[in-house]
Amino acid sequence: VYLYINSRFMAVHNKDVLAEIIGTDVVSDRIDSFVWIATTQKYFDLRTFNSSTNRNELRITLAKCLHQVPSEAQKIKQAIKQSFIPENELKWITGSKRQTDWLVKYIFKSIENNYKPPTQSPFSFQPPIFESFTPATKFFIPEYLVDRSRGIAIFDFWAAYFLPSFDYSVGQSKIMHSGWTSQKEIEKKFDWFNDEDGANKRDIFQKILASKKIPGVFGNPTILDHDDFLIYLDNLNISDFEKETISKKTRDRWNQQKRRVENKDTEKQCNFNLSLVIDEKLTKLAKKYELSRVDVIDILIRSEAKHESYIKAWLQRKPSENPGE
Repeated sequence: VYLYINSRFMAVHNKDVLAEIIGTDVVSDRIDSFVWIATTQKYFDLRTFNSSTNRNELRITLAKCLHQVPSEAQKIKQAIKQSFIPENELKWITGSKRQTDWLVKYIFKSIENNYKPPTQSPFSFQPPIFESFTPATKFFIPEYLVDRSRGIAIFDFWAAYFLPSFDYSVGQSKIMHSGWTSQKEIEKKFDWFNDEDGANKRDIFQKILASKKIPGVFGNPTILDHDDFLIYLDNLNISDFEKETISKKTRDRWNQQKRRVENKDTEKQCNFNLSLVIDEKLTKLAKKYELSRVDVIDILIRSEAKHESYIKAWLQRKPSENPGE
């Protein structure tokens, strides 16, 4: 039996079967999470095991599974001793939903890029401890393995199964850290979606995207928060330039919508027709004074309402047949 204190442990003198199987008295979230994700590859039911109610129940379940397959237990035992890089090398892993999605995609891409079919050479890509997985297999991640423990377990599993050495794993962590930092910088341009009005802004973005009917872009998945939105953007089959263009259009439409709401008691939308000649004159005035067409109309009406200098004169003379006079 072990008492957990801030992810560390204090040993008590009762027997712990899992500790014996994996050959370590150290009990930590990191080890439990790694053993969990590794064992899940053979025992698929562990993908939906809920450890939130009783952490010790997870260790008991893992021990039962590994007791039936000593060869797998031995592999895990070796991995814990040989493949775990220092925790300070993994400080960059925060456990956010967006980061975990990025991390998994990075790892799967690496697996696919480095995989070589055994028919070419049975020794061309052989991890130090575990048998190779094919790209189609990849690996399973327990549903209830969450937060930072999830991200670190995914990295530890990748390092043990697929990376050739301890030093290589340390180097890969540094490369991934740099890549994640760059990714966050790229995504800063979408920070304006992340506020109390984010849901409305994201809805506008999706509607604009849907109106474009871009091939390969289907439906509007449910987006609950900003992390979901960034994952959604990452999965879109369009260029970064197109994403930014739609974001700018979204901002324009959002600002218009916001102005309408803010000015609903002081402004009213009006629709009326102008002759082509008058419309052209209005456009020229707006361009000359660098104003909007609405601003020009507003200024002219305010001036006439105050001074009453043009309409009376216009009515007193014979109307011209030329509407553009």
